Amino acid sequence: MRAAESAGLEVRDAENLREHYALTLRRWVRRLEGAHAQALGRVGETTNRVWRLYMAGCIHGFALGHLAVYQALLLKPDGSGKAGLPLPVEIGMLVGEGGAGAHQLNYPRAVAMPPAERQPPWSPHL
Repeated sequence: MRAAESAGLEVRDAENLREHYALTLRRWVRRLEGAHAQALGRVGETTNRVWRLYMAGCIHGFALGHLAVYQALLLKPDGSGKAGLPLPVEIGMLVGEGGAGAHQLNYPRAVAMPPAERQPPWSPHL
């Protein structure tokens, strides 16, 4: 955050997604195991094992608090100091999904898709 601020960016919001990533990785492992034959056909046994081992280690690290992922909302104010949008997630949620304020602010849904529902990055078809 200090580096972002030193570069002239304003920190609008920051969130630790550690617990979300542990859940997401568990679901990815289940999906990978459920499509084991397809995965082997695409990447082979060695890569499949590396993925599973890597994800298991990450699950452990996130669950114990040894790893963390932060999502930050940053913006660069203009020369007059005006920052404008985007707003932090909580403020966007208060405006209301689909409400008049959401359209006036051009603010998307606060959470379009929870991290745990996202597809694994290595193969969206598994």
